[in-house]
Amino acid sequence: MELHINLYNILICFGMLQSFIFGITLYVKSRLHNGYKHLAITVIILALYLGWVLKYDFGFQAMEPRLQHLPMVLIWGIGPSFYAYIRYQLGRPFKKKELFLHYLPVLIELIIFLLVHYLVYFHVEWVNRQENILGFFCKHHFGIDHIIGLISMFVYLAWSWILVKSFPGKGSLLPIKLLLFAFGLIWLVWLPYTIYDTLYFNFGFPPSKFYLFYLILAILSYMLGFIGFRVKKMQQQNSDKTWTREDARDLDRLINYLEKEECYLDSNLNVQVLGEKLGWHSNRISFLVNKGLQCGFRDFINKYRVEALKEKLTSADNSMFTILSLGYDCGFNSKASINRIFKTQVGLSPHEFRKNSTQNAF
Repeated sequence: MELHINLYNILICFGMLQSFIFGITLYVKSRLHNGYKHLAITVIILALYLGWVLKYDFGFQAMEPRLQHLPMVLIWGIGPSFYAYIRYQLGRPFKKKELFLHYLPVLIELIIFLLVHYLVYFHVEWVNRQENILGFFCKHHFGIDHIIGLISMFVYLAWSWILVKSFPGKGSLLPIKLLLFAFGLIWLVWLPYTIYDTLYFNFGFPPSKFYLFYLILAILSYMLGFIGFRVKKMQQQNSDKTWTREDARDLDRLINYLEKEECYLDSNLNVQVLGEKLGWHSNRISFLVNKGLQCGFRDFINKYRVEALKEKLTSADNSMFTILSLGYDCGFNSKASINRIFKTQVGLSPHEFRKNSTQNAF
């Protein structure tokens, strides 16, 4: 059997490969704690979807039927991964448990795919005899999968837009809005395709009927990866920019606010929470601390907590309180962190510091 190659599927393949390269590059170059990996996941899922289509159109599926068992359609993950990226960019990342719950549908989608393929391709006669919901779901799996995926994308797109509109921080959000626009276009062109393909082909589609859609999807997937890559590069350039008078004024304002409000006493304080209090982007605060004070945000906050604990440990009024309770009052959240951070900055454990202070008092 010969391969089916034409200008259209070559162009789609080129867009798919470019998207995949951008996605992998974003993921590999991202640190594990930052949000670029989430945009990378979005782009990679879109590239895999195009690859799933191309294996039909090029004829690889007919040449090797076992390719149909590859789980390349994971569109339930597009919305959550994109939203997770937007939240990170706006300084409001998910906690680990929240992130797991948002990504859980992708795991469910993968399990359903494997189960349906097992039933349809190894027990096809049994499935055909089923006139219940299970039989209907197996026969229309791809259509249902796409509809749920599009609903998920719309919900996460709406949440992303609401988050961007309500964001109070400084700085231009143009790159984020461009990403939102590209993502919205993807959903907008995907919707009529899914409706038409579900109603008339039940996803037993000839890809040649939808070349226009796949070309648009390839272009928009490429745009997501390209814009995301440019955003990363621009932020790297911003971190290397020179220190200005405005930066110095903002750093003074940050320090004055922190000392006046004593925010560091809150154990839940992080750069995102402080950014919301000041109405600044978390990236702005990180830049001011890193560039102006030559330290990380946690070290910056912990210096205040250590000074507060030192003051409490030297006060006779606090002699009846344990070091642990005083540490909690100063913003620490565990015994281990109190001892480790205090000893790193002071050179003594809190117990040794308190003992020396008591002896010196006499």
